[in-house]
Amino acid sequence: MQSYTVYKVSEFLKDRHPYIPAKNPRPHIDPDQVAIAYNERAIPKLADLLVNSELSSQKRVETLHTLNELVSHQETKVEMIRNNMVLSATHLMADASEDVRCEAAKLVGSLFFIDIGRSQFDLKEENYTILKNLMLDKFAKVRECVGWMISRLSLHKDGVSMMYNSGTIVKIVEAFNKFSQTLIEENYKFLIYLVDSLVNLAMYDFGIRHMLYKGLLRSFNKILLDSELYYAKHLNENIFEQFKGLILNTLKNIVLIDEGKTEALKEGLIETVSNFLTSQIVMERYTSTSFMMSMANNLEAKRNICNFVDKSGKYTILEKLCLLLEDKDEEVRSNSILALKLLSQLPAGFLRIIDILHEKLKLLDDVQSL
Repeated sequence: MQSYTVYKVSEFLKDRHPYIPAKNPRPHIDPDQVAIAYNERAIPKLADLLVNSELSSQKRVETLHTLNELVSHQETKVEMIRNNMVLSATHLMADASEDVRCEAAKLVGSLFFIDIGRSQFDLKEENYTILKNLMLDKFAKVRECVGWMISRLSLHKDGVSMMYNSGTIVKIVEAFNKFSQTLIEENYKFLIYLVDSLVNLAMYDFGIRHMLYKGLLRSFNKILLDSELYYAKHLNENIFEQFKGLILNTLKNIVLIDEGKTEALKEGLIETVSNFLTSQIVMERYTSTSFMMSMANNLEAKRNICNFVDKSGKYTILEKLCLLLEDKDEEVRSNSILALKLLSQLPAGFLRIIDILHEKLKLLDDVQSL
């Protein structure tokens, strides 16, 4: 018969003194007390609240709003990502409440500033489905938030690759074409975010190829021409100038590749962009001369520029480029010289440029010296 008792002995303090609480335990979740979280416990508690199915929409908005106030610090971003907030917030971008969708998109966009945040978003294919759907959301404020989110993702090469591989660029083009035609006052912020993203996406050849032959350049042409003054009437002058500036910047990048030149020529953008060669805004002169310089590398476009004649019989585009040889901005002058040098390779272009500059031998020397 056993005459002694066997005890389990542990050297760990937590086993010998089980009443000692764990270090930084996960806080108790109370759906009615969203804001009561501070110091080291704040992010873990808020992370738990995001995935709490019993939380009301209003409390969920408050949780996301609190996180958006905290996310400005780099260390906080990392802690949020470690607590899987990219995935949980992306899931909430499909929530029934438009306010939840807005705040969730803002949070995800902020976490895109860190590479591990972008990598976490890329883990699930359905995240891109949610993103694409939100671009066509019925609420303008939701579209604005997702537009800002896309512009953050487009700042990074890996983000551009993610959007290319997931087909998101095609959806951006579709959304731009749709919302740039109607209710411009309601949609202008969203459109500016989209075209700002397109500027970044067009910095890469593979990004450009998903933009072509989908109606984007036709939409750009309509906005830049604004023949019915639709955009000028409905947009503040500064906003419209910003809008046009971003479009010209995108076009400048698109025509760097042969396929972009071909579509730009087909859509009649040479004549449209030539209107900005005499703009009072330096950046518009710079982007339009860059556009002409790239287009002058295409034989058909070269002919188009050299043979373009206005109603008075003047070779308008050539004359504008020659006029810019005396521009105050060095980059504008350099672009103009290079464009004219390429255009002079065409016999008709050579003769017409000489005819325009025959009284300004110094400028003619600048063109011929290259």
